Amino acid sequence: MPKQPDSEAELTRHNATKYLSKMSNNITPRELEIAELISFGRTEKEMGNYLNLSVDTIKSHKRHLFTKTHSRNIADVTRWFIDQRTGARITPSRNYTMIASKLLSKIF
Repeated sequence: MPKQPDSEAELTRHNATKYLSKMSNNITPRELEIAELISFGRTEKEMGNYLNLSVDTIKSHKRHLFTKTHSRNIADVTRWFIDQRTGARITPSRNYTMIASKLLSKIF
């Protein structure tokens, strides 16, 4: 019987390995962990502390991840990660700016 993850970091690694079989673009388990943490809104410093890695190492993994997923920003990586994890295609709306401004006008 496989050992269950003990810590949050081990759980993230476990999830990364679990979903790796669905991934493409030769994403490594560590890059997948970084994608998952990015999607949770973690900063580079938080990721480094969480995974016991230097910020420079985190930046390197992020750079590789952005290249392999053809992402331009964190939103693209998050969208890619959700797409891969759920199998759903999330595409930004062309009218996003208009929709966002309408929502904000209702709030304020």
